[in-house]
Amino acid sequence: MFIALILPHLGSGPYWSLKVGLESESCSNNWWANLLYINNYVNTDKLCMFQSWYLSTDYHLYILSLFTIYAFWKMPRRLGYSFLVGIIFIGCIIPFSLTYFYGIQPIFRGLPFMQEVREDDYFINHYIKTHERLTSYFIGVLGGAIIYDHRKSLWKLPKVMSHILYLCCWIVAVSSLYLGLKYYNPNAHSSKLETALYASLSRPGFAFGIVSGAVVLTVGEGLERLQGFHQPSWAQPISKLTYGAFLVHNINQVYDIGVRRNAQVFSIHNMVWDLIPDIVLSFFLSFVIALVIEGPFRNIEKRLLHKEVKVPKDQEKCN
Repeated sequence: MFIALILPHLGSGPYWSLKVGLESESCSNNWWANLLYINNYVNTDKLCMFQSWYLSTDYHLYILSLFTIYAFWKMPRRLGYSFLVGIIFIGCIIPFSLTYFYGIQPIFRGLPFMQEVREDDYFINHYIKTHERLTSYFIGVLGGAIIYDHRKSLWKLPKVMSHILYLCCWIVAVSSLYLGLKYYNPNAHSSKLETALYASLSRPGFAFGIVSGAVVLTVGEGLERLQGFHQPSWAQPISKLTYGAFLVHNINQVYDIGVRRNAQVFSIHNMVWDLIPDIVLSFFLSFVIALVIEGPFRNIEKRLLHKEVKVPKDQEKCN
């Protein structure tokens, strides 16, 4: 509502109608697709808040995972783990087939290959689709199942092996990203098979590295310092603001481009000068939203849905 009705009246500039006007028009016409969590399949070239595709994809996979986890829970563990691996394998086959048979690019390429994300064919037809995101999500489900099953086990990985495997997890995750640099080089040529393999394995490779790292931290021995590094005390309060920052960060970026009246040259200094205020403002707005909207609605929800348990007077006296 803010983007559709209020934001267009808050400024002006050479690119105002091109950037802010486009955002406002997209939200005016397609807000209902966001509300129904189908905006990654319906009118994808007119996405309201382009980053909101993730919410729909995550919601679809969450619903699918409920049935999957229920089936996994009812199966013997060996069969259950094979079942999850089978879903991950199917998730790899989908992008492999699309890339191999239709010649689709293996990764999303931003600037300078793309100017407007809603006009990028790969983004609107492949990058945001739920069925092409199965692998990463269910690798996380598989990792969660392993950690859950290990919670009562006394077995631990040896200390040296734990450190080696933790390092390997990072190597796998970073390598899956680094290998994609080849597809930004217009002079590089890859075979159909190589391109399809990267399209099908790059995301699961990164997810596997991250999830495996979490598993190693859980079952490994002698990783207390690394566990502390991954669980800093200051991260928990900030984590409560990340969802709001995710929703509002694009508003500031679009506004900044819309009102800018002079060309800007890329440099490390300019990038940092834009990055830090952008992060601070996004989290500040998220904090305001949490206080004004999220907090009150959570209290209302608690009062309506959660019944207060009354302790008998006799029991109170005993305590």
